[in-house]
Amino acid sequence: GIYGAIFYQGSAVLLGFMYAVVDKDGQGVEIAGALNELYWGKGFVEEVSFALINDLFASGVGAVLATSAMENWSSVRVLKTLNFAEAGVKYV
Repeated sequence: GIYGAIFYQGSAVLLGFMYAVVDKDGQGVEIAGALNELYWGKGFVEEVSFALINDLFASGVGAVLATSAMENWSSVRVLKTLNFAEAGVKYV
C-alpha cells in the first residue's frame, strides 16, 4: 500500500494520514484516512484525496473504492464532493 502523513506545507504539524491499498489484480484501490478533529471542516481531506486519486488514475489504476459509515455525514459529504457514486450499504 501507499501510506502518507498529512502536514501543513513546510511545517511539522501533523494533521492526519491517508493510505491507498491496491487490490491483487492491480486494477482497483481502496483509500482511507483520518484527520485530527482540530482540522475538520477546512477542506484538507478533499484536497489530499483529490490529489491522491488523480495520481492513482494517472498510474493506471482502474477504480477507487472509498468507504464510510453512513452516519458519518462529513465523510459522506467528502465522498460526494469527490464524485464517488454510492455502490451500496453494508450493515455490520
